[in-house]
Parts: sequence; structure tokens; C-alpha cells
Amino acid sequence: MKFDKNFNQTKIVNLIIERSFTSIDWIRTLTKLRHVSFSKSADISSNIFECLLDHTPELESLVVDNNLLRILTNNYNNVSICNQLSNKIQYLKFHSATNASQCFNKNRLAEILPIFASKCKHLSLSIQSKHDLIALILKRTKRLHSLHVHIKEKDHLPITMQWFDEQKTKSNYSNCFIMKQEQDYYFWLGRHNNI
Repeated sequence: MKFDKNFNQTKIVNLIIERSFTSIDWIRTLTKLRHVSFSKSADISSNIFECLLDHTPELESLVVDNNLLRILTNNYNNVSICNQLSNKIQYLKFHSATNASQCFNKNRLAEILPIFASKCKHLSLSIQSKHDLIALILKRTKRLHSLHVHIKEKDHLPITMQWFDEQKTKSNYSNCFIMKQEQDYYFWLGRHNNI
């Protein structure tokens, strides 16, 4: 793709990357970008992703595949990228898992939660049917306003307000509204006043 020099006055706030994204020249014009979404077939290098983060001071929203984010962050070991994600991202959505291997387990949650726990206000992801994974998210996050969890396993124990009440002494949230739609749970969370 050829870069248009007249394009430098852009005010793009939403970017969807469907396939390959390689132009550093484009990235330097995205100073107003607030939301970036990578399709499941997106192809971007770690270096280009880091450059994108460097040049998007207003970026706050990310939609990405779990496996792609692992690659872009070098299994969450790239300190520069992880720090930028931690400081910027308030809305994080992982693509719905099409199979169990794409779901978050305890180890994968332990990798991402330290990165996104301090700023993230809205989180959407797929897990297996373990309630302790949702409890872990609630315990480790500090600023969530909403949580969407897709539970891959169809035959799971339902998550109820009674379950939440049992968890709230271990979490940062004092109240909650839960809505269930098939295998999806939507949590709207209220925090303790001292947070």
C-alpha cells in the first residue's frame, strides 16, 4: 500500500486491521486513534505493533485474538509493549474462542491480569467452565465496570448472585448485576469506596 503524503492530517479514531499491516508511515499519522481491532486473520509484527503503541497516545481500546497478543508481546515478556498496554488499555476484548485451546485457563489469566488489572474497565474473554477463573479476575482487577465471560463448556454450574456474594469479600467489588444469555455472562460491577 502506498502512503499518501496528504494523509498526515488524519483524525482516524477507529482502526480495524483485517489482514497485513506493515506501513510505519501510516502509523505516525494515527495520533487520534482510540480503538484498534485485529481480525482473527490479522498479520502484524511485534515491531509494528510497538510502533503503533508508541504513536497512539489516545489509544484505550483493543480487540484482539488471544494467540495474536501472545505473539505480539513475546509471550508477555516484551516489557515495553506490556507497559504500554498496561498504561493505555481500558477496554479489552478477546475474540470468542472457537475451541477449548483458545479459552483462557488459570495460567493464561495469570499472564494477562497483571498487565491489564490497573486500568482496564471493560473486559471480554472466553474461559472454560471454572468459577475460580471468574473469581480470579474479580480478585486481581481493580477498575472493572463490566466483565463479559463466555463459558465454553455448555454444562456448567450457573453463576448466581449468591456465588458473587461469596466472592465479594475476596474481590474489589461490592455489588454486581449479572445477566446470563446462553453461555455468556455479563457482569456490571460496583466497587468498594476505598478503591
